[in-house]
Amino acid sequence: MPLIDTRMKNQLLRRLGVLLALMATTGVNAQTENSAFSITGKGVGVPFATDYHALGINPSNLDWPSDFEGRVATFGVFEMGSSIYSEALGKEDLRNNLIPTTFDKLTDEEKLDVVKNFTESSIAIDVDIMPVGFHMNTQNAGGFAFMIRDRVDYFSNFGPLVAEIGVLGYQADYWQEWILTSGDTIPAGTEIPDGEAIEQGYTPQDNALLVSEILDGSTLSMQWTREYQIGYGKKVYSTDDYAIYGGVGLKYISGTAFLQIDGRDGKATAFSAMSPFFEIDYGPETAANPTALPLDSTSLIPKPVGQGFGVDLGMSILLKDKFRFGISLTDLGSITWDGNVHAFNDLQFTEIGNGGIETLSIIESVSNLTGSEGILEWQGSQSIKSKLPTTVRVGAGLLLNKKLRVGGEAIIPVNNDLVNYDKAILGVGGDFAPVPWIQLSAGFLTGGNYDFKVPAGITFQVANGAWEAGVASRDIITFFSENQPTISASFGFLRFRV
Repeated sequence: MPLIDTRMKNQLLRRLGVLLALMATTGVNAQTENSAFSITGKGVGVPFATDYHALGINPSNLDWPSDFEGRVATFGVFEMGSSIYSEALGKEDLRNNLIPTTFDKLTDEEKLDVVKNFTESSIAIDVDIMPVGFHMNTQNAGGFAFMIRDRVDYFSNFGPLVAEIGVLGYQADYWQEWILTSGDTIPAGTEIPDGEAIEQGYTPQDNALLVSEILDGSTLSMQWTREYQIGYGKKVYSTDDYAIYGGVGLKYISGTAFLQIDGRDGKATAFSAMSPFFEIDYGPETAANPTALPLDSTSLIPKPVGQGFGVDLGMSILLKDKFRFGISLTDLGSITWDGNVHAFNDLQFTEIGNGGIETLSIIESVSNLTGSEGILEWQGSQSIKSKLPTTVRVGAGLLLNKKLRVGGEAIIPVNNDLVNYDKAILGVGGDFAPVPWIQLSAGFLTGGNYDFKVPAGITFQVANGAWEAGVASRDIITFFSENQPTISASFGFLRFRV
């Protein structure tokens, strides 16, 4: 099934390498705390997020009194957060996918183990980069905030046939015949004559399955977007004992990449909309595709292939400056993808031209599924609309004293879009300030697209918060365990208040 020629395939792999390098230098599924290093270590956002860190969590927090007396404005640049989690790969394998390195070549026996490990096992990658954020809290008009951030979300879980064919290629049991380099055909699994090599795996049409049947039980989603967010929060009612706040956030979304595959009950859907930045040439049918865009091999900034809008709504209550409660509805909206849009062509899968993966590279695995000579064949399509990962967030926090704060939060997915969590997240956490200029944080999370996590972090605050910096991990268990690791980091060093 030729989709991309060899040269274009190599260019695509390099571009995907840029995307993975982006994940490595920073870290398809929403995140609990965005790039806010001050929130990451707690694992709980609603009762603690303030200033522009409250965007995407609860906009009503934008009018909360500052924790630093006399500070009314906050400015930050270049904050990052990322994580990669796998049920199938070990910690060292994950590191190799993040840091440019040479992978060990898999033996045939190791490939069989990989098939077992990858079947119905999840891989989740979340990246968040905030180039700039700003917040100002006025005395009477409320709190205003602005933020730009890039989000890269990836999630995959492969069914048995996709795992087998993707890993083994033409050596999978699905194939009945092998076509050799000489053009001769022999039964699959028989001894290959000297001087020959396998060119393709082949199964006659009468015995071949539809691609939708092969995809059964498989899910893959990837999305790269840039959000331009503004938010407003305001105290709407108060007494001597409590204050009620309301807020709204608006976001314009520019879409860079979208890939979604969903197979269940013998039916499947698959869509792709990739920026010309990735240099994918879909072949002769591209000329007939009304959404096709010219390839772009020189631009440093990817040309968008979709746009959309989102809304966040929030409410919170502060009781005697000790107890905090908040509830919000986030990411209510959608993205319309109208550039380079393709849908998969549900044909009988009769041949394959690759021998499966050679290493444990995630990029190679995705390419074997969606790229040249892979399982999917694409055809031009009209624009498609994807929902944002809408969630309800409910949280409460208690300020025990000036040094210690604790809280809990539930993040509940509202829709079943593939980029949303597959189940609710429950978390508890807090922070402790042994001295005024150091804040230590820790928490516990379970649910979402991961197993349980134990986040932790440290934040430094100088001159009554005039300068703030910190680092955090979304799961410190990874440092002590090899199985089902979550490699993550969240940090920022240029955050200022005046």
